[in-house]
Amino acid sequence: MKEKSKECISGKMKLNERAYAVFEEIIGKKGELKIEYYELENGARVACSGFASDSIEAGLYFARICTSDLASFEITFKKFGSLL
Repeated sequence: MKEKSKECISGKMKLNERAYAVFEEIIGKKGELKIEYYELENGARVACSGFASDSIEAGLYFARICTSDLASFEITFKKFGSLL
């Protein structure tokens, strides 16, 4: 059984901690992911990919944060008529 599933069954799931761990991964790869990182005066930490970063991988990390890393994501390209 996957580790994520064991946490759900045991009742020990800590969603914020899981999401924060992914956030820490993003900060460690901020240059590679083309994101900006800020620490605000009030202690808040902000990672911003914006539309200009053009980093699909950064989007995948943010999706993992939104789901507390309990889901898998992948990018696929399909052609729809004349569109990619």
